Amino acid sequence: MTDALNGKRILVVGASSGIGAAVARLAAARGAKVAVSARSEDRLKALVDDHPGTVALAGDVRDEASITQVVDDAVAALGGLDAVVNTVGMSPLLAMSDATQADWHEVFDTNVIGAALVAAATAPHLVAAGYEVTGLDIGYFSECTLIPDPGQVPGI
Repeated sequence: MTDALNGKRILVVGASSGIGAAVARLAAARGAKVAVSARSEDRLKALVDDHPGTVALAGDVRDEASITQVVDDAVAALGGLDAVVNTVGMSPLLAMSDATQADWHEVFDTNVIGAALVAAATAPHLVAAGYEVTGLDIGYFSECTLIPDPGQVPGI
């Protein structure tokens, strides 16, 4: 039996920890060509050191130019793109009554606008590789987002 990930070119955004790092490790172990991205270059370096051939690309999903560069660099390094996994998400760890407008802007810019920017930057490359891009986006959420502590700010 062959592994469905073998040889696939995958960009994992939000790969410095948690679900993103686990997805990147699994994909690399299954033979995928993997590019990983996050704001933390140090954490990405550790992941790449553990999986030779994986490409680390620092970037911020809240910055359109940054994420466009990450995607372009991933496509150049991998020779195209077959899949993108965006696991970026955040929620301020504070009480709802303490959340400011700036806190909400950070949540929205990261979780909503960031996801849209990743999708927009990767879609043309996925179409070029022969995939039909329908706008389906699968989000990954932590338990604290689905069931926040009473009074805590939930993720979006």
